[in-house]
Amino acid sequence: MSVNMGNSQIPVHHLHEQDKRPVRVERFLPRDKEVRNEVHRHDFHEIFFLTSGTGEHMIDLESHTFRAPCMHAIVAGQVHRLSRSADSVGAVLMFQREAIHGTAMDDDLHTLFSGLQGGPVWEIKAEQLDLARTLLDLIANETAAEDPNARRAANGLLSVLIAKCARWAGSPHPQLDDAGSGDLARRFLGDVERDFLTERRVGAYADRYAITADHLSDLLRKRIGRSAMEVLQDRLILEAKRLLLHSSMSVKEVGFALNMEDPAYFSRFFKKATELTPGEYRDHVRDLYKG
Repeated sequence: MSVNMGNSQIPVHHLHEQDKRPVRVERFLPRDKEVRNEVHRHDFHEIFFLTSGTGEHMIDLESHTFRAPCMHAIVAGQVHRLSRSADSVGAVLMFQREAIHGTAMDDDLHTLFSGLQGGPVWEIKAEQLDLARTLLDLIANETAAEDPNARRAANGLLSVLIAKCARWAGSPHPQLDDAGSGDLARRFLGDVERDFLTERRVGAYADRYAITADHLSDLLRKRIGRSAMEVLQDRLILEAKRLLLHSSMSVKEVGFALNMEDPAYFSRFFKKATELTPGEYRDHVRDLYKG
């Protein structure tokens, strides 16, 4: 499957295209030349682990250079392109959102994917990578088994690995390691990720936590340097960028998809954040991804 982008196509990869497993591990070995993947996106999450090699990973228009040992987190829906050196060795863990929804892994994934831990590319220690490889081997063995209990075992191992990844990523905001307000910041970021299309009033989120909107924004400024409204607007702009890049929607339709029914308002909102109109941004970013 791919999404029409005029003269270019952004493929959408699905975990079910090869088999029915909700969790899968794939490994990559050295090649005779540099490997440069096509621009694409997934309907599942990925975590890359690199044992050796270097390269560049473009994720949602941000370029990240990397050197092993390291790990990269890719959220379902993100547009990305990986270029890695010929001597690269590593593995990628792929798992469907349904594999973790409603479990304790949700919190660890919010921590890893929300940006609170920096990333989405992190250097890790050799001993951490060794543990990740051991857990990946165990997950691969369980997902290959015919035993009906294997899926439960694989999910248990997946939970351990994701918790370890969240810890290894570390936090550039030490206050978030504290109970109470740190947990509230995590809750807000998770709620925004889930509800940003339908709820963009800071007061509505604050009501969920029984605090005022001003208190919520003050807390977030101290923890992540952004107000609650800035977090909401950043998430809307990111979604707009993704739709402008890899959908065939008109600018007007993108605004509708974001629940902004006035095209003029959507254009003003977008230009204020990016200094480009939606149409100018679309032209610029598609030229960028042709490379």
